[in-house]
Amino acid sequence: MSRHKRGSVGFIGRSHPKSDDPISIRQVWDDAILIRYGPLIKAVLDIPNSLKARLQNEKKSIPNPIEGYVLIDTGSDFTSVAEHVVREFNIIPTGTMLTHGVHETKQVLSYYITISIPGKNKVFTMTEEVATANIEFAFINLEREKKIKVLGLLGREFFIDKKLVCDFPNNVVTIVDERIPIKIGK
Repeated sequence: MSRHKRGSVGFIGRSHPKSDDPISIRQVWDDAILIRYGPLIKAVLDIPNSLKARLQNEKKSIPNPIEGYVLIDTGSDFTSVAEHVVREFNIIPTGTMLTHGVHETKQVLSYYITISIPGKNKVFTMTEEVATANIEFAFINLEREKKIKVLGLLGREFFIDKKLVCDFPNNVVTIVDERIPIKIGK
């Protein structure tokens, strides 16, 4: 069940931008991580600015952003965050969402979260109502062995107005914002 129009998501083999391209996100992953888990990219999760303003007006503490990784999951309609993220933020749900997984369909709590993906000279940011997912168990070995903390799954709605190119042999993920023309080169 998708709330959005179809996005531009594609996987292209060895055709890739230069590594110094301002819209490229170079990730270092080994083949074992890529094969077992999929493409992980650095991300910063935060509460929306409107919630920060409300907490500040109420003289309540504002939680710090959380840095880690998100898995690019183009098989998912929606972006979801790990349950430990909302526990760390100590925020209340904004509603529920119906999710469809491999094994079941169920209602889960939803929250407004700001997700930022830092590139070389550009940061892609989305504030969206996201589902919660119990993904801690799936990534526990990755966190124990490689110290990589997975914060969530980046679903297709993040890419609705962006182009995604994954060049796995060269460890480059490129995200292009289709709303904002970006001149590359001279």
